Amino acid sequence: MAEPRLRELHALVDRTPALREYAERMWMRHAAALGTVIAAELGREADDLECPALARFVLEIPTLVQGRDDPRAAVETVFDLLVRGWRAQRDSEPAH
Repeated sequence: MAEPRLRELHALVDRTPALREYAERMWMRHAAALGTVIAAELGREADDLECPALARFVLEIPTLVQGRDDPRAAVETVFDLLVRGWRAQRDSEPAH
């Protein structure tokens, strides 16, 4: 599919709630498989809750960064949060 047509398709999906919801469900169906791969890569048990949780967070990134002025920076922000954690991120900010 040529890039302009792909953009048109993405725009149609984005502005149609039912299509957007369907696309997100189809994307998120990969969470279990990704969680299993993450567990294997980390040498963790297949039922380690952190692995499917991480998989779901990672799969949500495209939705979270959509429409941002700098999507690459937004992705880096989300991954930084995943790697360093919420508390570490908040603790490193200067006091106001």
